[in-house]
Amino acid sequence: MDLTQVDFLAVAGLRVLHRAAARAALHERWFAVVADTYALTRVLDLVDLGHEIALYGSLSEAFRAADRSTGPLVRR
Repeated sequence: MDLTQVDFLAVAGLRVLHRAAARAALHERWFAVVADTYALTRVLDLVDLGHEIALYGSLSEAFRAADRSTGPLVRR
């Protein structure tokens, strides 16, 4: 999920990310978030989503990780 154009993430958005990561893990799918601002990464870390979801600073980093991934890439 590309959040590079997002300046603010409310609780509802955090819930969506959490549910998406849980569904991806349930179906053994790869899920990652691209967030390039400190504000977003800090919020994700504060609510412990930073440990459950693979975070990348750019789309190219996420695509490289997806190419190397042999299975689901969801942090736990």
